[in-house]
Amino acid sequence: MTEIEKIFGEKTRTLFGEVRFEDIDIEKHSKYIIERVLDYGDFSELRKLFKFYGRKRVKKVVKTSRALSKKAKIFWGKIFAIEDDPQWQKSLKIHSEFWIR
Repeated sequence: MTEIEKIFGEKTRTLFGEVRFEDIDIEKHSKYIIERVLDYGDFSELRKLFKFYGRKRVKKVVKTSRALSKKAKIFWGKIFAIEDDPQWQKSLKIHSEFWIR
């Protein structure tokens, strides 16, 4: 059993289908893990995510991520009440511009 499976459970493997699951390092790839769970995780995985990484770290990823779906970025922006944060707005704008081109 991998380190990530110990924390999130075996079902979490489905969130990372395009990479070798055994190669995911929970600290080195934390931003990637947080983005995936915020975008595609269920309630149980979300609880474990916040318990393991903490609210502050997850919030930082939401503020700066360009990989989160626009829907998830807006949803988590509202949850964290960071819609007025310039860093969050900039990352949302860059995300939107990327897909328009």
